[in-house]
Amino acid sequence: MKRFVTVYILALACAHICAAQNSGLVGQLAGDGSLTCRFSLTGSSLAGSLDGNAWVQGDCYRIEADSFLIICNGKTRWIYNSASDELVVEHNNLSFMNNPVEKLADGSYRMVIESVEGAGASLSVTAYNLKRQKEKYPFEYFMMDPEKISLDTIVTDLR
Repeated sequence: MKRFVTVYILALACAHICAAQNSGLVGQLAGDGSLTCRFSLTGSSLAGSLDGNAWVQGDCYRIEADSFLIICNGKTRWIYNSASDELVVEHNNLSFMNNPVEKLADGSYRMVIESVEGAGASLSVTAYNLKRQKEKYPFEYFMMDPEKISLDTIVTDLR
């Protein structure tokens, strides 16, 4: 459960850094195309750091880290943990994410989250190696592939 809370916070934080359309960050960096980046999550509830990759296109994003896959098509977010074979499906909602994003001297972006929904964790997410791509990913890239889910997968639908 603690690992799930960490991944849930990761999904929200990376989505905020990489896909918060209202901040104008994606619009400035991706233009009409898409954006890729690497990220690192560190914090008091983690032993070390959690690193991964993110792909962003408009309101859609895909985040891969460790044994986790987080996909959002702009309306629905799927959080899949392959280690525990669990899938959480929920509405995409970033309205409560009001943490400022800081641009660092090396060109990376960082957001520090003191606490998220009572988790009591202090986390820092850094997105780096941000790259623009003119080509767009197909819409299917931002959908959960049913073939990746077994009949034994525990699914929690929060929509």
